Amino acid sequence: MWRFGPDRRYVMAISSLDPTGDAAARANITQAVKTMFPGGKI
Repeated sequence: MWRFGPDRRYVMAISSLDPTGDAAARANITQAVKTMFPGGKI
């Protein structure tokens, strides 16, 4: 879960039903977040 926005008052949660396993699901979610927020900027 990430907090962002003014005063860090917004929350974003991402989940996955990735059948390839925990490590692959984490990698896929990380890549999705990097795609949505390139450069780590929100």
